[in-house]
Amino acid sequence: MKLIVRFMCFVGLAMFAAAVQAHGPYDSSAQLRILDAGFETVAVLGMEGAKQALIKGGLSEAQADTALTVRGPSSRFNVSPGLAPQFLEVSRAGKALVPRSFTVITDGLEASFTASYVQVPAGAIAVRARYLDAVESMKPGAFTVLDENSNIKSQSVFARSSPKTSVTLMDQPQTEQAGSVPTPVGAPSVKLHATNPPANTSPVSLSSSSRSWGLALVVFGVFALAVGVLMRRR
Repeated sequence: MKLIVRFMCFVGLAMFAAAVQAHGPYDSSAQLRILDAGFETVAVLGMEGAKQALIKGGLSEAQADTALTVRGPSSRFNVSPGLAPQFLEVSRAGKALVPRSFTVITDGLEASFTASYVQVPAGAIAVRARYLDAVESMKPGAFTVLDENSNIKSQSVFARSSPKTSVTLMDQPQTEQAGSVPTPVGAPSVKLHATNPPANTSPVSLSSSSRSWGLALVVFGVFALAVGVLMRRR
């Protein structure tokens, strides 16, 4: 009986440690967030997948490494908006929408790519996970649409067999902010400086880390229950 208990302890602790540290290099997830004066898309990729997607988008290996340098929890790095459709492509009536800005933030385990748009188009828009096309090893991941209060409007899964979905943001169009001009899509390039996010935004929570802690808690709970049953039978 003691040997069984010890073995279960070993297995439980090993599974717990593995779950906590599970940050796959090709993990992925995505979000679309509706804001007061626009919307933003976020692609969260494992580091190896993120680097390959940047290189497939036209950056050199050195530029990709620069973009993915860890700079702290509140420092976003500016990347050319022309690269945004290589990660999450947003289009309406067959015409691609151009983001105002495209930034990346990383903790060294995952990288979050955020594209900001200055208006919310009426009707349905198409969102396609181009990173699945660019990186063959990229794993499927959840796609979540959130409203301005962070309530979940819809959820689906992006996979190689289903990389595209349709989202309706609002019934009536909003005009662009006064004086704002969309940045034209140009040749991909890295802007070699980091910026802090606006005060009313917060860095993207890294999805695999949250999923890993949740899995760890489940594993630990099952392990604790099993040990308790065995101890009562002694």
